[in-house]
Amino acid sequence: MKGNITEAIERIADLACEHSVCVLASGDPLFFGIGSLISKKIGPEHVDFIPAPSTIQQAFARVGVHWDDAKILSLHGRPIEGLVTKLQSLHKIALFTDEFNCPKTIASYLLSFEESEWTAFVCEDLGNKKEKVRKFDLKSLSEEEGINPLNVLILIRNDTSWRSPPIVPNVPEEHYTKRTPKNGLITKKKFEFFPLHFWISAMIALFGI
Repeated sequence: MKGNITEAIERIADLACEHSVCVLASGDPLFFGIGSLISKKIGPEHVDFIPAPSTIQQAFARVGVHWDDAKILSLHGRPIEGLVTKLQSLHKIALFTDEFNCPKTIASYLLSFEESEWTAFVCEDLGNKKEKVRKFDLKSLSEEEGINPLNVLILIRNDTSWRSPPIVPNVPEEHYTKRTPKNGLITKKKFEFFPLHFWISAMIALFGI
């Protein structure tokens, strides 16, 4: 579909009142696809879905990497800000891109945060005659021109021994990575626990818990 998706969905809903309507979509329409919009507008009880392999399935199959431990995110029509924060707990990720958040832009963005230890696979035009799968380091990808806008970007950490940092309370300050120079965390440790202690004391005083 081209143009205004909302208008297209409205047109489909109008036609569905008197006709059987068939909408052809690539991959799985309920996985970051148009299916969820149609289902929400018309009602899932009035729609039959016949999924095909998704582009994510195809991308990992082409690369030859299992994806049961991968995180799937979409930057299609969404801001790139916050991506680095999400990557801190991930080692394998697949990204839906768009003309603005393209693989080259994503690679440059990650490098600006010194996130260079990733291998990138750009899977272009999957399922078509011009299908192409290429492997990059982020520096090379940040300089690459002419990537097909129909693509999926897979990122895999280079360090195979990497493990997600534990989310544990009361971790010593020296175990944290700090961007603030010299002094580290702005709020000193003894004050970090004061709000929680104050809140618990207040609950006990008010409700006797």
